[in-house]
Amino acid sequence: MMHCISYNYPEDKYRADPCEVPSLSQSIAKILVSQSERHACDAHPRLGGKPFRATHAMDVGTICHALMLGKPLPEVELIPFDDYRTKDSKALRDAAIAAGKIPLKNKEYGEQGSLVSSAQIIREKLRHIGIWFEPEHCEVAMFWSKNGCQCKARIDNIEGPKAFDLKFTECAHPDFIDRQVKSMGYDIQHAAYTEAIRELVSVDSDGQDDFTLLFCETSEPYCITPARLSHEAAMIGKMKWQYAQRRWAECLATSVWREYVEPGATHVVEASTWDIERAVARFGGEPLPKGESFL
Repeated sequence: MMHCISYNYPEDKYRADPCEVPSLSQSIAKILVSQSERHACDAHPRLGGKPFRATHAMDVGTICHALMLGKPLPEVELIPFDDYRTKDSKALRDAAIAAGKIPLKNKEYGEQGSLVSSAQIIREKLRHIGIWFEPEHCEVAMFWSKNGCQCKARIDNIEGPKAFDLKFTECAHPDFIDRQVKSMGYDIQHAAYTEAIRELVSVDSDGQDDFTLLFCETSEPYCITPARLSHEAAMIGKMKWQYAQRRWAECLATSVWREYVEPGATHVVEASTWDIERAVARFGGEPLPKGESFL
């Protein structure tokens, strides 16, 4: 199995998966945990090969990453409209997407408030708090094996044991971040990345992980909120990641990729105590003893 670290690793080569066996990334692990093994298999480029379709928000994030890390921009198509309400603007947008380009409206790539100026402001604000994104420390590809599973990760920036990952967002409020970490599976990402650093780089002298998520707003006033996971939140992410590792290794060994339920099984919809109490309060009657039917 591959066990190495490479700086400035090409994104297309990383996405294609250069490992001898299909590797597990944090993004595939999120799908396995939140959906099913079958969904994860279908999404993997070496297995199902289901085409990856980025949302516009993802495309904007890709451009912001390139601008922040000093990398070449992906192909973009400037759309001379401020929105996509007209037939002509929609036609230009769709043509750009069909050509494999990222469509950007006037306000996204103009002079004032554009992605370019936003990235510059964010970069300066990060430097003001002591975070520098030097090109030689960016886009670090890591390949390692753990729990019988070939794993891979591509981290935005690593300097010694310190690692950072950029998250471009419309809101960097702590309450919003709490929800995003859970809904977007960033706890799984945290577990995968910190494991990679322990395996291939090092940890601080006290043995603590040093991984920070940088939530950066892409509109004024461009607030930035560095975020770390508590011990408890990190442990939940670790449990999810290790579960994904075990299941991935077993699926590859057996070529059996489960869906939501086991073959032949039927999901049973349960009623909670609160559901029953609400039904009795609204519709009247007495709840029946367990096992008895309303019919």
